[in-house]
Amino acid sequence: MQQEIERALQVLIGLPLWGAGRTSILEWFQFGERRALPRDDGGERVGGTYTLHVQCAWRLGGPTGILVGSFDRYLAAGPDPFKDYATLDWDRPGANRCDERMDALFDALGDDLPVVEAVRADYAGGFRLLLSGGLALDAFPDHSLEGEYWRLFQPGTEEGYFAVTGMGVEEEAAE
Repeated sequence: MQQEIERALQVLIGLPLWGAGRTSILEWFQFGERRALPRDDGGERVGGTYTLHVQCAWRLGGPTGILVGSFDRYLAAGPDPFKDYATLDWDRPGANRCDERMDALFDALGDDLPVVEAVRADYAGGFRLLLSGGLALDAFPDHSLEGEYWRLFQPGTEEGYFAVTGMGVEEEAAE
């Protein structure tokens, strides 16, 4: 499985990581060129050449430690991450530390976007994307369920996808 994952993620080498966002526990990361993509409601959205959907634990770090991670979505935005912990509406956009720190990171990066330099995979379906500037994006499956951990695809195209689940690798070939 490690070799399959590394082969699939090789397409990201040389591409910039320029954006991220989330819906509930699914975090997405945008790589490559920014492109206008159709929305289901007839409008348009901006997406990357490749999008990575991550539904397992993940972190984005650098030389000073973790900059933002998946657990941050359960902590409050602002100076006190434990403020209203028991009642935090973490799923509301911008209310949590993950959204706040991800926005701050991309604001700080400006036009100096990190580029994928290397890919490493592990035995459990996880990966590390080594990025320029000493950054790294790690995804690490942290449960034994059968569902999807992460998926790589080209939005707005008829190309297939590559996904890793609790059952192993799942690929859909281009039509």
